[in-house]
Amino acid sequence: MPDPQEQDVWTVGRLLKWTADYFAQHGIDTPRLDADVLLAKAMNCERIGLYTRFTEVASDNVRTVYRDLVKRRASGTPTAYLIGEKEFYSLSFKVTSDTLIPRPETEHLIIETLDIIKKQELREEGQEEKTESEDASDSSSEDSVTDSETGETYIKFIPRANPLQNVKLDILDIGTGSGIIPITLAKQLPSCQFVAVDISQPALEVAKFNAKTHEVSDRIEFRCSDLFSAIKPEEKFDFILSNPPYIGEEERSTLDASVRDFEPSVALFSGPKGTDLIEKILAQTPDRLKPDGWLLFELSPIIHDQVLDILSRAPKLTYIKTACDFAGLKRVVVCRNNR
Repeated sequence: MPDPQEQDVWTVGRLLKWTADYFAQHGIDTPRLDADVLLAKAMNCERIGLYTRFTEVASDNVRTVYRDLVKRRASGTPTAYLIGEKEFYSLSFKVTSDTLIPRPETEHLIIETLDIIKKQELREEGQEEKTESEDASDSSSEDSVTDSETGETYIKFIPRANPLQNVKLDILDIGTGSGIIPITLAKQLPSCQFVAVDISQPALEVAKFNAKTHEVSDRIEFRCSDLFSAIKPEEKFDFILSNPPYIGEEERSTLDASVRDFEPSVALFSGPKGTDLIEKILAQTPDRLKPDGWLLFELSPIIHDQVLDILSRAPKLTYIKTACDFAGLKRVVVCRNNR
C-alpha cells in the first residue's frame, strides 16, 4: 500500500477502492469483500458500518494495522485467519491456524442430519412428512384476535415451538476441528448430547472456546482422539458425523496456496487418493452405532465413486443416498447401520 503521507487524504472509501484493485492484481478471488472485511477488522467495526463512513479519514493507527493485514492477505494468508473468525450456518466461530476454515459445503452435513431427525420424529408421531415449503410455512400458526377497546379484528401469528426441542440423541463428531458441527447441531437440538473428537489438542481448545461462546459447553464433551481411540467400546451413538480429511497427496500441488500453505495438513490430506481415513471410519463405525444408527460424512466429489465402492464392501453399513451441494457436486454420503 502506498505511503499515505505521499497521497491525498486517505478516506475509508479510497482505502477500500485501492485495496480491492491491489487484491485483484494479486489474484485474490474476492478482492472487494476481503478489502471490506480487513478494514472492518482494523477499524473494529461491523463491515456494514463502513458504508456510512466512506468519507471518514482513516486514522494513522487504522492505516498501520490495515497495511499489515493487506500485505499478509496478498501473500496468501486466508482472511479468516487474519480476522480470527469465520461464519458458519449463521454463527460466528473462532478459527486459528490449528483449525480448518469452515466452508459452506459442510452446512449440507448439518442440513441432512436435521432432515433425517425431523423425518424420524414425524414418523414416530404418526404425522405425514411435509415438503420443504410446507415445513417453512408451518413455522408459525395464526389466530384471529379482537381488540377489546376498538372492536377491530386482526390476525395474530403465533410462533410454533421447535419440533426438535425434546429430541434426545447421542451424537459423535469425528475430526471436530473448530467444533462447527456439534456446536451448530447443539443449537438446533437442545436436548441432545454430543461427543466431539480430534487428534489435535490445539484444535480442541479452539472448539471448547467456541462451545463456551455459543453456550453449549454443558452438552458437548471434547476428547483428544485418533478417530475412535478415545471412545469406549460400550459407548454407542445414534449419529456419527464427520468432515474428515479427504484430499489426496497427489492433489497437493494443485491446491490454492492459501489452502496448501496455511491450513493444517492433518485436516486436509488422507493418503495418496484421499480415502484412507474414510475407509477407516467405514470399517470402525458399525461397532460404535446403535442399531439403525446413522453415519453421515463429507467428501470430495472426486473420490465419491471410489468411496461408494469401499462402502459396498462394508457389510454392516447400508448406503442410503448422496446429497449434493449448491453447485450440484456430490458432497455428503448418508449410510445406516443395518444391524
